[in-house]
Amino acid sequence: LDGDTGYGNFNNVRRLVRDVLDFDVALSRPMTFDAGQFVVLETPDIAGGRAYSMVNFDRATGRLRLVVKEMAGGKFSQWLFGSDPSGRELAVFGPLGRATFHPEEGKDVLCVAGGSGIAAMMSILERAVREVHQPHDTEHQRQPRREQRVEAAEQDALQNGVHVRHRPVPLRSRNRRPR
Repeated sequence: LDGDTGYGNFNNVRRLVRDVLDFDVALSRPMTFDAGQFVVLETPDIAGGRAYSMVNFDRATGRLRLVVKEMAGGKFSQWLFGSDPSGRELAVFGPLGRATFHPEEGKDVLCVAGGSGIAAMMSILERAVREVHQPHDTEHQRQPRREQRVEAAEQDALQNGVHVRHRPVPLRSRNRRPR
């Protein structure tokens, strides 16, 4: 395996919806990872670990941001959602995984995800926007609306020879729970 074991603490735990948590893991030492990679988290309270993809992307970061969906019957999930894990220590093994984005390769990017699988895509998109679509200096300008920002990013990409097709498609899960 390519990973390394370190330690961290749960931090900034936020419940996004009933069954989804967003939290940071403050690392004991910096970690460098590629956009799209994941780590395995272990707590002394549960045998074995659970893999989660990072949402953020930074080099030599001291913080991992994760989004986790509660899984019925999952021991780690029950532990995580059953009480506030803030401040608790955990082992962090990683980074792992090869489904990564490298802008220097000059390849097109197509991200398809469902549910909490969007986590790795968010990391990939963060790196793509940061390194491929350099934002213009807008320090003294009003913040444009979302549609204007998307259009500006598409225009910038086309000027740099990157072909962008952006079309949000709403999807419904077949196994939606009744409300």
